[in-house]
Amino acid sequence: MLTDSTVHRVAGGNSTAATAFVPAATAALPARRDPVGNARVTVTPPAPPGEAEEVAYHPKYQRRQVIAFGLLLAYVGYAIWVGATHGAETVIRPIAAATPLGLGAVLLSFAVNVTLVHLALRRRGGTVPASFDFRTTDGTAWYKFTDADGIERSGRGKNRGS
Repeated sequence: MLTDSTVHRVAGGNSTAATAFVPAATAALPARRDPVGNARVTVTPPAPPGEAEEVAYHPKYQRRQVIAFGLLLAYVGYAIWVGATHGAETVIRPIAAATPLGLGAVLLSFAVNVTLVHLALRRRGGTVPASFDFRTTDGTAWYKFTDADGIERSGRGKNRGS
């Protein structure tokens, strides 16, 4: 029962989850109940498994692909120009240089991604103190902390911990 004396049922077969859901939902309801609360409840049927919604392809990824393809074409054009002006045997040099150049581009993209995630977490995330909990056999350190809602959690850290 929400706020308008109408009983709403959620189908499920887990009695433990149901008994935990009722007090949590009751605690989330406002102290002063809205008599038209039923109008705020919407029922959305789940999508059939075969008709899963496709994720939209963001235009920024298409731009990145066009830029990467353009750079690749420019490099191939450069290699052809080197071969045409300096002889066919000199084409091997720009082709051989493409391997470390490609590896550097991949490593740079990883570094940029980690930096952007770090900046986003710094801008939007909350910092909480954590303490070392245990270490797994592969050396991964696990920490325990209390989040902003007061729930004790644990998380894996990338550093070695102490």
